[in-house]
Amino acid sequence: MAFYESVIRANLTYRSLSAVEGLSQEELFLWLPVKDISVVDPKSGLILFDIGLAQKQLSLSLFEDPPDCKPDQGVLMKRGGKGKGFGAQI
Repeated sequence: MAFYESVIRANLTYRSLSAVEGLSQEELFLWLPVKDISVVDPKSGLILFDIGLAQKQLSLSLFEDPPDCKPDQGVLMKRGGKGKGFGAQI
């Protein structure tokens, strides 16, 4: 599960997004900001998410067919804004 702000910023370099701002991931009942996202070895098919206290590896295959993002599914949720909700962002 991930929370994202209406604006997400990061420095884009070869195989990575660094200094990510506006994206948080749930880990052990805590919401931690995602610091970096990188692909260390493209052949491995793993994407590394650095959340400060820990690093999490996710399979690239999880991102090939993204899930439908609807407020009632709880997959992705938007924080901030003027309280209009996810549907108003279309």
